[in-house]
Amino acid sequence: PVAQSLREQLIWQLGLTRLSDTDRLIALTIIDTTDANGRLMASVEEIHESLAKDLDIDLDEVVAVLHRLQQFEPAGVCA
Repeated sequence: PVAQSLREQLIWQLGLTRLSDTDRLIALTIIDTTDANGRLMASVEEIHESLAKDLDIDLDEVVAVLHRLQQFEPAGVCA
């Protein structure tokens, strides 16, 4: 079997997680800024800035969603 990409694994886990639509958008943005090794390629502030143009969200919301994603497998993802 072909190994799932990290992004596919994270999106699959996201699908099993109860989140508001806004938090799901935040989560997808965070996943999209995570490299193949699971490292976050942008700061939380940069992610918030990119989303704040379209969403009325606080930095705290981005941080909360990030912490939620950091509990996903594999351990250490989105660090």
